[in-house]
Amino acid sequence: MATSPRRVKMMLEWIKMEGIQRDSIRSSRLHNERANACVQSLSGLRLTDLGSGDGEVVVQAASEGMAASGFELNPSLVAISKLRWALARVSAAPGGSARFVIGNLLEAPIGGEDVIMVFGVPPLMPLVADKLAKEAKDGSLVFCHRFPLPGWTHIREGDGCLLYRVDKGTPLIEPGMVGTLAAGIKKESPAVPPEKL
Repeated sequence: MATSPRRVKMMLEWIKMEGIQRDSIRSSRLHNERANACVQSLSGLRLTDLGSGDGEVVVQAASEGMAASGFELNPSLVAISKLRWALARVSAAPGGSARFVIGNLLEAPIGGEDVIMVFGVPPLMPLVADKLAKEAKDGSLVFCHRFPLPGWTHIREGDGCLLYRVDKGTPLIEPGMVGTLAAGIKKESPAVPPEKL
């Protein structure tokens, strides 16, 4: 299912409003003056779309100057995405780039991303939540369409979309809960390993 241009525009505005502290600002000599600087432009930020479909999010993000990647299992949708970027790149902001990969969203590298998009389905969301908790960098923004991340608290909500910020100082999901959350069962105690039975 394609992401509507209205939702993509909303997502890009949310990213600007929430702001992301850039690594270059953190390590600058002017750290004390600029440590809380927020993004006014999306140029130079990194975005990965997990389940990128027809590439709408990646193409729009790259057009705004972001280095954007899309992971999609359907080769036909990846081909359409590449064509869309070929047509859009002429008017893209400087520095914007888009790449599309035929691949499993659970295997996509997300450790260096500033923004992670997820258009998953309910059975996948616990697995995605676990992946994000383990791999996403602190301070990254996570934007989900329709389905929430189990055990996470969103910072914005609108038009069927949720925005989260990765906070490595706060446990986002209890370790070992993924399997039981995926099954829809609340886990009260740790599972007993088979060898102990």
